[in-house]
Amino acid sequence: MANRFPTRAGGVTAVQFAALAIVLWPGMGMAQGEGHAMFTPFIQQKFETRSGPAKATGEEESALTSEGYIKIGTIRASQPGKKGDAEVTQRLEAVILKKAAEAGGDVVRFSKVGASETVEVPRSRTHVKCISSHTVTTSNFSCRPNSNCYTDIRGSQQCNGSCGTTSRTREECAQWETEEVTVTKREKALVSEGTVWRRSIGGAGVVNRDLGVVQMSGV
Repeated sequence: MANRFPTRAGGVTAVQFAALAIVLWPGMGMAQGEGHAMFTPFIQQKFETRSGPAKATGEEESALTSEGYIKIGTIRASQPGKKGDAEVTQRLEAVILKKAAEAGGDVVRFSKVGASETVEVPRSRTHVKCISSHTVTTSNFSCRPNSNCYTDIRGSQQCNGSCGTTSRTREECAQWETEEVTVTKREKALVSEGTVWRRSIGGAGVVNRDLGVVQMSGV
């Protein structure tokens, strides 16, 4: 990944984006508002939320580690849009930086910025179903024309053995129930994602391979 962000030795210089209003896909359908990014933690430890948005960095992971940063998770956000849409890309980065800070991160190292992908989008739909029904019987009286018929002395037509009643039964719903169901749809979207890093006060973290977690002397 090209280094789009300025860096300096012994620390991280970053480009900070202001939080913008954004239309993104949250857990259910699309909603308009502040936006939604998904953070996936790497380690079993809850960190204190940072007061301001995290910062974007282009430094290599080895450089971040040497400066005392700990990788605490990954983060991802997506939004409908076309490739090359700078405004959408900036919005994606803004909401990611804010979410990273809420997870306790100081910097985000982006691996994708406004990449065009096909994603599964959840949609909420209303489904109506019958929960109670009963049987309805209907009757119909009819005569078959021109079947053993004659005209009497009054001039009226009479038919023998051609008239009768027929019955039919059917199930009719007595009570309906409305429920929300989730369906998915494949759509084109712009995606940004990366790793979230936190500065360790007491120094770099040590990986405990038996527990599969990172233990830090200070955060």
